[in-house]
Amino acid sequence: MKLTFKYNLNEDIKNFFGASKSLGHSGRQSKIHLLYQGRYGAELTQENLKKFINNYVKENNIDVKEKIKEFQKSWDKINDEFFKRAEKIFKVQLPTEQVDVYLTTNDRCCLSINDNLFFVYVKSDHIKRTAMHELFHFYTWYAFGKELKDKNIGKQKYYDIKESLTEILNLEFEDLIEYPEVGYSEHKELRKEIKKYWLKYKDIKKVVEKII
Repeated sequence: MKLTFKYNLNEDIKNFFGASKSLGHSGRQSKIHLLYQGRYGAELTQENLKKFINNYVKENNIDVKEKIKEFQKSWDKINDEFFKRAEKIFKVQLPTEQVDVYLTTNDRCCLSINDNLFFVYVKSDHIKRTAMHELFHFYTWYAFGKELKDKNIGKQKYYDIKESLTEILNLEFEDLIEYPEVGYSEHKELRKEIKKYWLKYKDIKKVVEKII
């Protein structure tokens, strides 16, 4: 199992559209999206996004090819160890040999479990933490997605659970993550509960049962 970092302008544009519609963090504004709005207005269009992205890359002196190499090299150091631990925790394997990681100029990023891909901000300073965070969402879905869907807990509750389970990264991946996984302020108490139950049971199924 491995991650492959890459860039594609059309995928970058797709992320802008997806991020503008996703459930996401309530009240969170994408700084880059706001920058786009200041230049082109509220409406997202393919043509304007292409101009905006190309200008953003030039204005910020971003060498996309070098960023891909940098991110790939950083991740490859922990790839095998991360997946070994994640599979042990969730007791599932991802049903693919590769997940594509597309760089994007938007600081808010989407993922598609069906397409085996997610996005990372091209100027990210914490690529290992970011990638592990997104991969935890993949594992959460394959371990509990059907069960939680059958329980009809709703999109918001599932969102809260998947975002908060990343607290386990601080507990079991501390040596790999480099920077703490803080999460969103509205999940502070739920993350405390997850930490408590994880340290007590070391069984993620029991943790999920408790927080539901």
